[in-house]
Amino acid sequence: ASRDWRGNRSALKMSLGLIWQDENTLNYYYGLTPEETASENVYRPDAEVSALLRLDWNYRLTENWDLRLFTSYRQLGDAIKQSPVIENDKIVTLFVGGVYHF
Repeated sequence: ASRDWRGNRSALKMSLGLIWQDENTLNYYYGLTPEETASENVYRPDAEVSALLRLDWNYRLTENWDLRLFTSYRQLGDAIKQSPVIENDKIVTLFVGGVYHF
């Protein structure tokens, strides 16, 4: 779900959503097989849903250049948080940059 606000030269978008990942994807990134660990910490997570909140901002500098910023917060689901390879239960992303339109 998202909501947009538009101005003359700028745009703001807030999004709230869910990210579903199947067990094959989670095992690839967060699972541990017996070959990968010397201990008995074998871990095979099931499919999981994580919550996401994202904010995008765009400002038109010129006809060809935009200034862009986005940030997101993702709360990891329990199957991911319980993995031995995970230290934090959230992912925070920030991007600031320019975009050139051809």
